[in-house]
Amino acid sequence: MLRIGLFGAALGIALGAAGTAQAQASPECRGMRQVKACNCAVNFGGRVEADPHVPGRKRWRAPSKRSQAFTAYLNCAGAVGL
Repeated sequence: MLRIGLFGAALGIALGAAGTAQAQASPECRGMRQVKACNCAVNFGGRVEADPHVPGRKRWRAPSKRSQAFTAYLNCAGAVGL
């Protein structure tokens, strides 16, 4: 009985954290698979654009590797465990 309670609590925390990630995401990143990575990219000079290969789908681009913003993006993405 105690194991089920602990498992249920852990599951509730995990689902709550996932919901929080969506809620804290910038509007253009909501609904994407890698919300945290998209958020890091947008916050540090990246962009969200339409996918030319799949109609109606969006994709995010990281900042240019030649910019200082790319290092900040990598630090952000590493901090969130991507």
